[in-house]
Amino acid sequence: MRTFLLTIRGALPASALLAFASPMVAQEPASPHLADLREHGQEPVAFVLDQLDRHDLVVFDDALHTLVEPFEFYGRLVREPGFRDRARFVFLEAVPLNQQRHIEAYLAAPEPDSRLLYPAFQNGLGGEGFPYATYFDLLRTIHDGNRSLPDSARIRVVAVGSPSYWSEISTARDVEVFRQGLDAYDYTMYAMIRSTLGSGGKGIFLTNTRHAYQAVRHADGSLYWNATTYFHEREPGRAVSIRIHAPQLVIERVREDTSAVRTTEGLDRIDYRWDRMEGGAWDRAFRDHGNSPVAVPIAGTAFGRAEYAGNHMLDVAPGTTMADAYDALIFLAPLEELRQTALVGELYSPEFRVELARRLRLLYPEEALARMTAESGAADLEAYIESAYAGRPEELLPQSRDLPPIE
Repeated sequence: MRTFLLTIRGALPASALLAFASPMVAQEPASPHLADLREHGQEPVAFVLDQLDRHDLVVFDDALHTLVEPFEFYGRLVREPGFRDRARFVFLEAVPLNQQRHIEAYLAAPEPDSRLLYPAFQNGLGGEGFPYATYFDLLRTIHDGNRSLPDSARIRVVAVGSPSYWSEISTARDVEVFRQGLDAYDYTMYAMIRSTLGSGGKGIFLTNTRHAYQAVRHADGSLYWNATTYFHEREPGRAVSIRIHAPQLVIERVREDTSAVRTTEGLDRIDYRWDRMEGGAWDRAFRDHGNSPVAVPIAGTAFGRAEYAGNHMLDVAPGTTMADAYDALIFLAPLEELRQTALVGELYSPEFRVELARRLRLLYPEEALARMTAESGAADLEAYIESAYAGRPEELLPQSRDLPPIE
């Protein structure tokens, strides 16, 4: 190309040469998403502190409870003096409210002792234990930060999940009735948070997608009610909902096979995949912004104008956008770099393994347990528990492995 330009330089005016060369040096125009990041983007911790100045509750949708990066961010947030100046409460959806005493015992102990937390995470709603190391790490961070503070200045961690009563569940019918009671799950969390905050308290609510939507509606116009929707509709302006960028759940259909083993989460009853938002437009904008952590409002931006994608997408009002679901978005790392939490194997003590075997026989039909055991290569249920419910190191997020290319 250099030789060709030297050859024609004497034959064409300079303006023509510039016009000829401009495609080689011209840059692609910024996407509307990138333009919004440049105009409205903020450092995430500073953004959240600003939100706490304006609202009583910041709701975080971590998208996947197994993600590491959101919990590292929560740890940075609660260590920030500005957070303690504004807020006193960290609300956990993952822990049933009747396990609160175990959290308080841990935070009150002179030294952090994870064993004090084991009952709280053994007795979750799913019944199979909640061994995510990220929760233990966050509670350790809060314990360490509280240690040098007077009681009046300490952060309180409050369990707000519906109560679980595994000691009272002894038949499959008990499990069925227990799950029916979870229809009030989101209202329970709303009521617990509202009661704890009182008239002037502030805090953050750590949850995931099903409980963080603000005003997503059915196709007939009625609301999908969840914990954050109750705040949005009954106490406008009191809570703000923030989505943490992660692989996006895309639901393709509800399974007609009603014989599938049922779980509390419900993913066993749908066909779904993980994808990028707007064909990768969000990821390209974050990449072109330097892949540095950033928070950006959703309302009034290209991110908010995106067509809604999520749990309710098979039955949603026409024209629903991401701005109907959230107020803001936080990007922490590229999807390909996100990590899945390690698992705390010590949660599965010999005593809890005996109890877990009892629960599994209530949660799963006999033929399903036999299939699970055989597929694992274990000789019996106890051997299956020994291998399947154990510690695991941190790894790259599986949901990111099969995403389509960013382009």
